[in-house]
Amino acid sequence: MIEGTHLNVAVVDVVDGDTLKVKLPDGEIASLRLLCLDTEESFSLSSKPVTPWGVAAKKFAESYFAAAPQITIEFPGHEDVATCLSKYRDNFSRLLVFAHANGEDFQQRMIAEGYSPYFCKYGFAEFADKHLNYSRAEVIAQQNDRGVWNQMEVNGSVARDYPKLCMWWNTRATRIDEFRRLRQSHSYLLNTRWDYQTLYNRAKLGQQACIFTELGYIKRAGGVHGLIDFASEAQPFNIFVPRLFSDEMKPLLNLLNHRYLGSDESPAFSYAYLQGELSLYQGKPQLWLRQISQISDLPPPAPKYSVYISALLPDPLNADAGAETLTLHNAGSNKISLQGWFVEDKMKGRFNFEGELSAGEIKQFTLPAYGLQLNNTGDELYLYDDQQQLQQRLSYEKQQVRPGETLHFTAPA
Repeated sequence: MIEGTHLNVAVVDVVDGDTLKVKLPDGEIASLRLLCLDTEESFSLSSKPVTPWGVAAKKFAESYFAAAPQITIEFPGHEDVATCLSKYRDNFSRLLVFAHANGEDFQQRMIAEGYSPYFCKYGFAEFADKHLNYSRAEVIAQQNDRGVWNQMEVNGSVARDYPKLCMWWNTRATRIDEFRRLRQSHSYLLNTRWDYQTLYNRAKLGQQACIFTELGYIKRAGGVHGLIDFASEAQPFNIFVPRLFSDEMKPLLNLLNHRYLGSDESPAFSYAYLQGELSLYQGKPQLWLRQISQISDLPPPAPKYSVYISALLPDPLNADAGAETLTLHNAGSNKISLQGWFVEDKMKGRFNFEGELSAGEIKQFTLPAYGLQLNNTGDELYLYDDQQQLQQRLSYEKQQVRPGETLHFTAPA
């Protein structure tokens, strides 16, 4: 069953059992990395060994797609096509999709035939039916001792320890699944793959962020500093750790190595939540990790602020345009940077704040003639913080609006 945004494309080449080249409707030749599959290698390209079963998987795929030169590719989401083409890409900029041909789910067929395990290293299948079908297909292959589950028969020796790998992949997938669930109600949580452009924009402004990210490997920078990367060419993102290789930072280095930095040979959690300041380095976004408290298995609570809209002037005595005002009150005990804060109305008109609010400060902002406008017939406003977390929702009615009179609001409960 096809649930996500989808396209009909022409197959140009079968690169491997899990990788295709297709012609998109606009004529572009695109590489596809098929989700939930990880067939063995048919040619030397990575640290994974080339195996007879990898060659067999490619031959099966060639025969399969030769009988269906046009296939349907399905993205793991419901966004418009343009967004999907930009968002769903792997480390090498290949499109991440499911493939369907001849009315059949190709992934399910490959897993059931034992050409691949149910590959969930980067998360379980987005759609519940697919997750159930692929899990059942893997059980079928295992109970019949097929393909990757019978290494001696298909390869003559053990190429990969799939039971061990699957345990690690499932640990990672469980974490990703938890993040997907939390993200639905915690809009301040960002992901280095799905929210790359948002992180880039925030890094340009030097803003804070809470991210859920894969932790790849550590390399030295400037001799004593560390960079943690996950080697994505399409979405490069670094975690910069100043003085990581100094004695004072040894506990953090130990924690990273023992708990988070996993590999096929040494499984670990691999994913973590990080909070910190973003910046750009050589045009790439990065997060500064300075202390252990910035990294955790579970997300930190949403930031709490005491900033709220305390007053509005929707109908000035003269012309409204360029004369309407909005007042913010910082009722907290800490100074707040307003960089990244904004207010929207129901029609998505927006006003972006700048500057700072000292503890207890009340500051009035004049709204420009364009963007957010306070409707004299009543309106609803939404105040967001620099994590794009809703801090306040307020509304006023037509009968409350009088020329030259300011509307006052109390702090939200």
